[in-house]
Amino acid sequence: MALSLFHKREANPAETLYHAVIHAARRPEWYRDADVPDTIDGRYCVLATLLALTDLRLGQGSETAVSLSPRLTELFVADLDVQLRESGLGDPTLGKTVRNLVTGLSGRIARWQEVAASGGDRLSVIRASLYRDLDVGQAQLSVADGLVADWQERLVRSGDEALRDGSI
Repeated sequence: MALSLFHKREANPAETLYHAVIHAARRPEWYRDADVPDTIDGRYCVLATLLALTDLRLGQGSETAVSLSPRLTELFVADLDVQLRESGLGDPTLGKTVRNLVTGLSGRIARWQEVAASGGDRLSVIRASLYRDLDVGQAQLSVADGLVADWQERLVRSGDEALRDGSI
């Protein structure tokens, strides 16, 4: 027991990538130009959307890239836990709230997989993923589509090593 207090925690190999995704989710264009609500929920929607797209790209990569996917999710869960605790959410509801938010990420991954596999209605998925199906103008939806497309293009252009290093 005492030795575990001095055991150095293993670094998560997806940490740099996670920070790159967070940085992209903080771009003001999401909130200013695409009109995603600049709220905790709106920021979650952008982050979860970018994480879902990143997860899909990792799944198309080498064994090393594929192995980063669960590690990226671990960081997301740990970050949610910290953020929710800091916002005052207590232990009795914390677990359920984190599970619901992770389920939201899983749903986004499934929707984007469907679009990638069958060429489904991309704008409908953007509306659900970023705006939770709220009514949004065509101009804002078009900007959001451009931002999503830019992120996807950057992910595709990045090699697996670059992704691991957070160079997107």
